[in-house]
Amino acid sequence: MKITLSFLSILFASWGAISILNNWNIQPSSAIQFTIKGPLGTTVKGNLAIFSSKISFDTSNLSGSSFAIALSVISINTDNKKRDEHLKKQDFFGVEQFPLIHFQTTSIQKTADGKYIAKGNLTIKSFTKPVSIGFRFQEHGVDANFQGDFIINRLDYGIGGKSILIGNEVFITISVAARKG
Repeated sequence: MKITLSFLSILFASWGAISILNNWNIQPSSAIQFTIKGPLGTTVKGNLAIFSSKISFDTSNLSGSSFAIALSVISINTDNKKRDEHLKKQDFFGVEQFPLIHFQTTSIQKTADGKYIAKGNLTIKSFTKPVSIGFRFQEHGVDANFQGDFIINRLDYGIGGKSILIGNEVFITISVAARKG
């Protein structure tokens, strides 16, 4: 009986240590960028800062892996102060009422070509929609990179109204540097 309890104690202790190694802390060099068609065929580019994150990712345990990310809408930056202030108003992001954008995975799968798909819910303002984010994962010891992209329709999330000046599709690029922690 003592041998069995000792074995279970060692097993659970080592499992806990493995779980800790699968948590990733986002590094300051990470970026969430977006691109949308603007007036007269221009392209508007911008970025949002990561407010908080909880990343548990292990290529050998995808069912136990998850991402929970919150982005700060107040941080929106398109290199145009006047436009950025307008985007924070109620008709676009409404930052006073909705200061954060949330993404929470529901599942993560590996694709045939060695990439991954994170399926989950994206919440912008009071709208939550399912999205699939294709991404690549490269691990280098205690450091790793998550790189992916996806497209949303801004109208699905109540961001602005119909317009001939602004495109509806928003291209989102994720480049996350992370460290085991």
